[in-house]
Amino acid sequence: MSGQIRKSKDPRMGSGLLIVALSALMLSACSGQPIKVAGEAPLVRLDSLSRQDSGLVVAVSIRNINDSPLELGALLLDLELDEQSVRGGIRRALDLSIAARGREVIEFRFDSGDQVFDALDEVSTGERTNLPWSLTLYRDSQTRRNELASAQGFLHRVPGQPNRFR
Repeated sequence: MSGQIRKSKDPRMGSGLLIVALSALMLSACSGQPIKVAGEAPLVRLDSLSRQDSGLVVAVSIRNINDSPLELGALLLDLELDEQSVRGGIRRALDLSIAARGREVIEFRFDSGDQVFDALDEVSTGERTNLPWSLTLYRDSQTRRNELASAQGFLHRVPGQPNRFR
């Protein structure tokens, strides 16, 4: 038997090479740079709504999902509750920079009509479990307005806090 080369019949030898090759491939895939998020619209949601005197205070959460700051000037908010417009849009002038991947809450004040108050009273007393809402946030300048983001959902009463909804 001298002079003959024996081939290994050990099946672990082939699988070991496969594991080494796959490990090297996975490590090289992880070494790439992360994707930078830019130019995406912010995410908005109605953070809370409270009834005060003859109007509403609406807190809107704006989340910047980009990897660079979001600069905001004047904003216009259109709000509908139970498919009824809440006295047109409200313009709010501000000089705000939302940090990269950051979040800010901005309050808007609205004058409201009796129909909207009646619907909110129904939710407060438990006659209704929720109230549908939709909002559209615009970037507002003196020459034009551009839609920045929109959202919709349902308002529910906040237990133990009269006239407050989320």
